[in-house]
Amino acid sequence: SDVPPIVANFDILYIQRQGSIVRDLAYNFYVNVYTGTDMTVMSNHLFFGHQILEWAYAEEPYKLIWCVREDGVLLSFTFLKEQEIDL
Repeated sequence: SDVPPIVANFDILYIQRQGSIVRDLAYNFYVNVYTGTDMTVMSNHLFFGHQILEWAYAEEPYKLIWCVREDGVLLSFTFLKEQEIDL
């Protein structure tokens, strides 16, 4: 994917090569490794079979990430890592 990653606090959000899965990359100080999780697992029906072309992070007021699919559909999800919220 040619979509640049998004830095949000201490996390890096990126789109996997196929362009349909959003993952986060964070450093775990306790075990001294980088960990990554699938952020689209609860809503993969919105991403499967599609490709994210552009995205942006709006920190205020609701910490939203806006994604544009190749078919023109605009998706958004809230990213609050400290409260374990990613909808």
